[in-house]
Amino acid sequence: MNQLIHILYDYALENQLSNFLDDPSQHLSDTASGARQYAELKKRLDKDGQQYLEDYTEEMQTKHTMEQEALFRAGLSIGMALSRL
Repeated sequence: MNQLIHILYDYALENQLSNFLDDPSQHLSDTASGARQYAELKKRLDKDGQQYLEDYTEEMQTKHTMEQEALFRAGLSIGMALSRL
């Protein structure tokens, strides 16, 4: 992502995300619940399983971040195209 788009993306993520969630309180609840479930699962695994879970989670987070950034760029591109109409 070029620097300006990256700055806009970071701003939107930090300052605008909750404005566009259907239910911000549900999002917070789901996030906390997911963290608890992850911690419980990790406790039940042996050391190799824990490392595998951490590696998998990191890969999925990277993939998710890439998809979010691509969707942001697509939305920004659509918005810019619409503004030229």
